[in-house]
Amino acid sequence: MPSSAYFHSRVGRHFHCRCLTVHLQLFPRPRVNTTMINTNPPQTDPLPPDPLPAGVAPPPLSRWQRFWAFPITRIVLYLLLFAAITAALSFALDGVLHLLHHRPGHNKQLGAFPGEGLAVASALLAFWIMVRFVDRRPWATAGFNLGRLPAQLGGGFALGAAMLTVGVGTLALLGMYHVTTVVPSVLVLVPLGLYLCIAVFEETYFRGYIFQTLEGRWGSGIALGVTSLVFGLAHLANPTPGATRLQHLVGPLQLCLEAGLPMGAAYLLTQRWWLPIGMHWAWDYFEGPIFGCPDSGTHDPHTLLHAVLSGPSFVTGGPFGPEAGVVFLAVGTLTGVLLLWAAVRWGQWRAMPGRAK
Repeated sequence: MPSSAYFHSRVGRHFHCRCLTVHLQLFPRPRVNTTMINTNPPQTDPLPPDPLPAGVAPPPLSRWQRFWAFPITRIVLYLLLFAAITAALSFALDGVLHLLHHRPGHNKQLGAFPGEGLAVASALLAFWIMVRFVDRRPWATAGFNLGRLPAQLGGGFALGAAMLTVGVGTLALLGMYHVTTVVPSVLVLVPLGLYLCIAVFEETYFRGYIFQTLEGRWGSGIALGVTSLVFGLAHLANPTPGATRLQHLVGPLQLCLEAGLPMGAAYLLTQRWWLPIGMHWAWDYFEGPIFGCPDSGTHDPHTLLHAVLSGPSFVTGGPFGPEAGVVFLAVGTLTGVLLLWAAVRWGQWRAMPGRAK
């Protein structure tokens, strides 16, 4: 007869086997597909380089690297690139027009379209080359995102039209702007496209790349001041028949504040060029073809309103146009200050590196 220990060991082994059988029936082991097993070790990404220890400065740039990193160097390169592209496209355009036996015709504004379109193409192409291949940053950072183009371009056009309407309306209330005749004509719509090209070119050339390069190194204040000054003084090249030297100088200087400030602040506010382009577009179009005023010393051949300006030149602007008068100076500067205030309040103002509080 088996001993008690033997009996208990047999019962224990039997009970353990039965429990294991029930467990496997309730929770069967999954079948493993050996063909899916990857015997190769996983590929891991290389570790990033170790950062510099705390308190250790990066190696200094060479003289050549400092030269290319300097903002003035890149701005000069941009201007030279723009001149080279303009010369090449002008040569190609002259050849095409010669083959087509093109003549500008009697409409001076229609004849100006090829030249203005060429200037726009040159400025944008030079801008793109500098951003992509010299600065090596995405084109999206250049301020030409298409997401809000209709709203901001339309809003800028409405704001520019309102500025001109307020300025001319103030002159009319002062008895210094008189409408002689109203000439509704489809020819008034012709300069709409021309002034759009002018707005795109001047905002891209005078403010676009130059503004962003200066702002990246010295902050928004230097960028806004320099580009506004360059934009205004560039109008010294406009012919102003009948204007004195003082009037010819006052107009461009006032443009630094009444046009350069609000359009530069509009870019700061939105970080896109559509709002200032719309403002510039409406400013030129309403001042000349709509209200019939001299636009920076130039006169449009076809205007909706034929008007006469009379009064002191420091108010009306004289032969240069209302842009050289105190009324437009007040309207434009006030608009610029409000846009600049909004840009600062919304955190778009960039302080000079090393001086940020």
